[in-house]
Amino acid sequence: MSTSTTPAEILATVKGLRARMRKLSPLQKLTCHGQIARRRITDAVLFAERNTEHAEKCCWEARHHIDMAQG
Repeated sequence: MSTSTTPAEILATVKGLRARMRKLSPLQKLTCHGQIARRRITDAVLFAERNTEHAEKCCWEARHHIDMAQG
């Protein structure tokens, strides 16, 4: 499956996800969902250039876990 997402788009998405993470309370950041979201964001940055399909999936997973952390 090929994706048309560029590394620049992935990094722009990561910027938005990091902003959403900053809005979480300290307790929400410590939940398992907060920790997984942080890890998925880091993975998206690491894979943005080499494997955009995986990076895009990481962004979607991070978004889901941020939503779950917010309750």
